[in-house]
Amino acid sequence: MKNMSVGDVYPTFLHMSSAFPKNAYQQSDLYETFGKQMYGDIAALERIIRRVRVKRRYLALDPREVLTRKVGLGERMSIFEREVLEVGGRSVEAVLSKMDRKTIGSFVMASSTGYIAPTPDLLLSRQHGLPITVRRTFVGNMACNAGMNALNVALDSLSARPDERVLLNCTEFSSLHVRPEESTREQLVVHALFADGSASTVLGMAPPGLGPQVLAFHSMSIYEGAPHMTWGLVDEGFRMTLSSAVPDLIGEHVGLLIGALTEKAGVRTRDIKHWAVHPGGPKIVEVIGQKFSLSDSQLRASWHILEEYGNCSSPTVYLVLEDMITKDKPQPGEYGVMLAFGPGLTMEGALLRF
Repeated sequence: MKNMSVGDVYPTFLHMSSAFPKNAYQQSDLYETFGKQMYGDIAALERIIRRVRVKRRYLALDPREVLTRKVGLGERMSIFEREVLEVGGRSVEAVLSKMDRKTIGSFVMASSTGYIAPTPDLLLSRQHGLPITVRRTFVGNMACNAGMNALNVALDSLSARPDERVLLNCTEFSSLHVRPEESTREQLVVHALFADGSASTVLGMAPPGLGPQVLAFHSMSIYEGAPHMTWGLVDEGFRMTLSSAVPDLIGEHVGLLIGALTEKAGVRTRDIKHWAVHPGGPKIVEVIGQKFSLSDSQLRASWHILEEYGNCSSPTVYLVLEDMITKDKPQPGEYGVMLAFGPGLTMEGALLRF
């Protein structure tokens, strides 16, 4: 990220909002039905699902439906188009309603769980009255870290045009890709972990006091981790692989990421009080907590989002940040960090000042 500060004026999260599909599902109910029917031959099924720590998820497609009929790729993409405009639209409208939407110069959107053209950012721009001159960037195929990549694009936009406002949205529907496939522990964890949701934010250059300021951004790719997290197309939808090696790889390298962020911002790691960690899975949150000796309160928001909403892929780190701001109420001048991880293996982070 370029040096975009003018005095104490930095890229700032001015407004945030989130939205979810209308139907919420208790993990215990899904375990008794979908879980037992699909994965009943796996030893310690209940313990594995409990270890994931997800209690409730919002889903656009009831996973039990794929056990009773074939849900083809075309139908899944039709649901994606409908839901991205409805759920993503609620999230977008919530932030746009707080401002003059004519001030939006750029719109960056991330989504990796569906494919339509025109892309959803154009459809949402039309639906919510954005200027016809808005510059649009669509970030796809990056999965869980796509939201942070979208932030990087937004920061570049503000660097080039500091007088504009940037709309950022992440909307995902992982439930569209549940399939009655091989009964493996890996796919059990994937289907017990992921969920659907949308998060939106408007960023602009602002002084302290108007929202969290982004002081630094850093990306890292762990090339040897590329085979350990994948997202590929199969006949009935997309298929994710998620190796148990991922948390250890993150733990091994995340110190370099935090070190780079703190060096860029001129702060120390021990100065970071608030940790918005993308809960890609419980082991990732645990590894980050152990690595930096974080307290339960510092990881509260990450655990809360994982338990009550699941891993919603790219929006999740924004859900954690929104929950942190609302409930933990960081004090002015305190430092925080946003961390997300995705295929590649990619790690991205932003250092914040509240």
